Amino acid sequence: MTTYTAIPNGDIDQDSPVTQPLMTLMRDNPIAISEGAAGAPRVLLKAIEELTAGNTTRASYDTEQDGTGSEFTAYSFQFIQRGTVRGYAEVRETAASSVNLRFKRKRSGTTTTLQTDTTGSNTYVSFTYDFDVLPGDLLLITFDGTGAAQNIRNCRFQTAGENIWPAFEVDSGGTLTNDYT
Repeated sequence: MTTYTAIPNGDIDQDSPVTQPLMTLMRDNPIAISEGAAGAPRVLLKAIEELTAGNTTRASYDTEQDGTGSEFTAYSFQFIQRGTVRGYAEVRETAASSVNLRFKRKRSGTTTTLQTDTTGSNTYVSFTYDFDVLPGDLLLITFDGTGAAQNIRNCRFQTAGENIWPAFEVDSGGTLTNDYT
């Protein structure tokens, strides 16, 4: 890890020369800040790139999943960034009934359904919803169908190209797949 060293005011006043030690600190200190070195200023969450909904997939669980007979979470993702993220999923129903797809957000312990879409199509239909997110929000894509005749696939969270920095990622069975904390 790079060492952070504060630059004395006397080294940067208008009459001070640009020296090799000063330039070394100017090079190394930003690296030390990004590494969280001892004594370095801390980077705040609000300094991390804000998200904008778009069509670039940044987190996904594309495996086809069958209905379980009740509502289940097909994919969820917890964020540490703020902004807007697009939720995307494809569903179908091949047994002459209908299926429900829900986009939800869990914030401060409260889960809110933001959008419900229903289809009876026997071919895959895609649905999207743009979520406002704050640090700590958990976004969920849920699905209810009665069995193998109802399917969901390509559950995704998308941005306009910005990277997503998750706190953790959970698959459809509730298993922690990545822990970024």
